[in-house]
Amino acid sequence: MPDAKPQDMIEPTGKKGKKGKNAKGKKGKKGVIPVLFVLLAVLAGGGYFGLKMTKGTAKVEKQAIKLGDSQHIINLGEFLVNTAGGKTYLKATVFLHLAKGAELVGGGGHEGAPSPATLAPYTDAVRAALANQTDADLSNSAGVKALKVKIAKAVNDVYHELHKDEEPNDHRPMPVGGDASWDSQEGPVLIVYLTQYVWE
Repeated sequence: MPDAKPQDMIEPTGKKGKKGKNAKGKKGKKGVIPVLFVLLAVLAGGGYFGLKMTKGTAKVEKQAIKLGDSQHIINLGEFLVNTAGGKTYLKATVFLHLAKGAELVGGGGHEGAPSPATLAPYTDAVRAALANQTDADLSNSAGVKALKVKIAKAVNDVYHELHKDEEPNDHRPMPVGGDASWDSQEGPVLIVYLTQYVWE
């Protein structure tokens, strides 16, 4: 009988030890599962908002630049300037064709012709571009095309300088869907027309 007592005492102690060990292991696993769920939820939420932001950006980038209708054509008037070197003069009437929805000044051709005063910065830029031409520049069609590109750039540069403190997307069409025949791909001026083009 005395020999049985120690065995009875040892046996329950071993069982308790095993139960305690198993309980601790199960508790540890249960604690990991909620953490995994939280991490998955955070990652999924971040991916969703990232996708929405990407879609919003893509919409802005896909804004196409289009040529405006006849109401977007502005007559800057007639110019008579001495060209580079002072031996030749150039006479031309300049028209600017703007991008759809664009305007150089308030009204921009939509509510009547802009006044000469409001167009002064642009006419001054055009006059400088014309006066910078040489006899060689004026003697062929390639030179005339290059002059139109210079005029468009000069006017657009003045425009963007005057509107530099404003949101670019409000006034500057995105350079997407441009036409190779345009004199500028950014706007607001896309095409320059020269009429009564005479040089001597």
